Amino acid sequence: MSRLLVGLLFAAALLPAETGAERLAKIRDMRFAPEQCYRVRDVFLEKEDFKIHFSDGYLLFAEPIEGRTLGALFLAATETGDGEIILIPPSRSERQSMVRFLGTPVLQEQIRTALMYFTDDTGEALRKAIAENEFNRPDPETGRKLVEDWRPVARNMLAAYEARMLIDTSSPLGTSAGFFAAAVSGLKLGRFDVLVDWRRSEQITLGQVAWHEGQRYYDIWTTFPARSAREGKRRLAGDSTPLENYRIEATLGPELDLKTVGQATLVGGAARERVLVLELSRTMRVTELTLDGKPIEYLQNEALDSSGVKRRGNDIVVLVLEQALEPGSRHNLGFRCAGNVITNAGHGVYYVGARGTWYPSRGAAFTGYDLLFRHPRRLQLVATGRMVESSVEGETRVTRWKPDGPIRVAGFNLGNFERTQARIGEYTVEVCANKELEPGVTPPPPPLEPLLPPVRRTPGRPPVTVLPQAAPEIPQTPARRIDQVARESAEALEFFLAKFGPPALKHLTISPIPGRFGQGFPGLVYISTLSYYQPGDRPLEKMSPQGRLFFSEHLRAHEIAHQWWGNLVTAAGYHDEWLIESLADYSALLFVEHHKGTKALETVLGRYRSNLLTKQENGQTVESAGAIVLGDRLRTSMAPQAQYTITYEKGAWVLHMLRRLMGDQKFIALLAELRRQYQYRTVSTEQFRELAARFLPPLGNDPNLENFFHQWVYSTGIPTLKMEYKVTGRAPRVRVNGVVRQTEVAEDFSVPAPVEIQMPGKSERTEVRVQTGGGETTFTVNLAERPVRVVLDPRDSVLAVKQ
Repeated sequence: MSRLLVGLLFAAALLPAETGAERLAKIRDMRFAPEQCYRVRDVFLEKEDFKIHFSDGYLLFAEPIEGRTLGALFLAATETGDGEIILIPPSRSERQSMVRFLGTPVLQEQIRTALMYFTDDTGEALRKAIAENEFNRPDPETGRKLVEDWRPVARNMLAAYEARMLIDTSSPLGTSAGFFAAAVSGLKLGRFDVLVDWRRSEQITLGQVAWHEGQRYYDIWTTFPARSAREGKRRLAGDSTPLENYRIEATLGPELDLKTVGQATLVGGAARERVLVLELSRTMRVTELTLDGKPIEYLQNEALDSSGVKRRGNDIVVLVLEQALEPGSRHNLGFRCAGNVITNAGHGVYYVGARGTWYPSRGAAFTGYDLLFRHPRRLQLVATGRMVESSVEGETRVTRWKPDGPIRVAGFNLGNFERTQARIGEYTVEVCANKELEPGVTPPPPPLEPLLPPVRRTPGRPPVTVLPQAAPEIPQTPARRIDQVARESAEALEFFLAKFGPPALKHLTISPIPGRFGQGFPGLVYISTLSYYQPGDRPLEKMSPQGRLFFSEHLRAHEIAHQWWGNLVTAAGYHDEWLIESLADYSALLFVEHHKGTKALETVLGRYRSNLLTKQENGQTVESAGAIVLGDRLRTSMAPQAQYTITYEKGAWVLHMLRRLMGDQKFIALLAELRRQYQYRTVSTEQFRELAARFLPPLGNDPNLENFFHQWVYSTGIPTLKMEYKVTGRAPRVRVNGVVRQTEVAEDFSVPAPVEIQMPGKSERTEVRVQTGGGETTFTVNLAERPVRVVLDPRDSVLAVKQ
């Protein structure tokens, strides 16, 4: 049928006015009207930072819905185009982003066509502009041809915005909460998208679908707050009140299909919206929604807009209420869902998909959860929080889980586990391990020996070939190392407790997941099956030393660190997500250093630097793909792996450099204060910068860390540093004259490069900081005796290439 599955679960008299489904049907049936086609010249449309000039061509409008025009099409009069779109991003980082994609910081493109859908005042603005020029006149004959030619394209684009149109046309906020979206065909850039959306924190977006090695990407060229928002003249529209206090009963059937029955508290928002949005995995389907015990209308669809929901693999569920909720009022939202979120990976190993969206969500507030699971008795289940009840009903096991503090998201895992526990004071670490290996990890059988097999003859029968039997290999199952994993997990938790203070919850469960990744829920950690092995075990034996270290220690410590960074302190927005992942990764490196020594830390950081300097197909380094604050925008067709490398690996270097600036004691104090000050809250990059500046030594050249963050966080660049020096004079008047040359970065790039002077027969070493700049920076040091060595940055205090 259509993309939307409509659940009409409401009483016949519930909505005396038009239902959501009826209004949605009108939107879907929207068509362009030939009689509303105009031959136009010099029609200007200004959308905040965008300026669009329809110089010479045709404007075709969609038929109004309830008196509102929601679509329009511009077609240039010639093949070479006769329209123009102009945009200048307001910040340096966004202009840099434009340069990476377009080769220029400014968009100024001649356009052939622009297919537009909108719920703001665009329709009225275009009609007014047409009326102001006497040349502009109706042209229904051309309109009939355009309608026929553009019908399939218009239908396809409309499907991406029909759910949003339903929300906006039902909103009491009117056009102030609207959007403008245009699919533009440019002469040089081809087809690209323009979006101005007042329900987003960054209203302006410019991007393009791109393909690389058969995979589809959406490259965001730039996104930023609109001019009137930056100037404080207009506020973000919409209502993002989250759901609170979840109570969920989940049943896993014999085939592990999932059914959930639950309820949560929905708080009425100040915007008095009548249509609200929930998020849910697309592997799940809502079967019923109620508000205060009464069925309500809902619509569930694939999220095809640019909100990021689709990229997370989720659907949106649109709630159509009988009437708007009073601001601050509290209501019971009941839900029933069903779907399949569990995949059998083979050998009795299970993979839980939809790990955080197996129940409807709205926002991600810290709140309470009460989870009850029913599942086949033959399997074991672990979930977020502490198990407070357990019973058996025939072939079904029933368990109840409650976290002992507020959390933002709940998860669970399922398998044929062996389990063990370790305690650290009032904290418990439980480790679950699969009893079998999934096929993707199971080693292949040894090859047959290439020997002539013996032939056995039986009188009256043909000869039988008997192949030599290889000695069966005893599989190294994950459970084999369970005690060691528990011991090392407890050691990591104890280490972080001492450094950062209390985590999100007092009970932590470590559980396996097929694949090569991990995920840290509050109180529940997924780690790759490979993390249950030591470097000498067969599943890891063919990996590089760095790979063996990553799976045997680093990954597990990283996910445990998320109990603080992500599940206790969380990011304010996508620009700040680097901070959470970087904190988790560098915390893991602190534990690796504690466990394996400083050399292990230096080896990992060295690999990170090499990865950042790896050249891409365009000849540029991975690090140059964008500033770390771009978040998931770093995953593009030009650099598919850049997001991970920059977010995790450059982020770890950023924190390492801060550590070297502050010293170990103050750096750990900074992390403890970050946890204390922002627990159960969000933290932004700027808030972190301001907090970090308080822990710097006095009398530095960058007391507020503004230059540091400008270079390493808000921009790109890894310098190449080369030092030359000469020692003159005799004791007690010795002088070191040196120069540090900096290349491969902008002229205004500047770092405090440490130069260490090693004296004979003494453990003390003198360190001076040389503030680099464009070209060369000289330095002079007076000494009482001749030094043994003068070394540039021997402790890797700066992310740089040293020659």
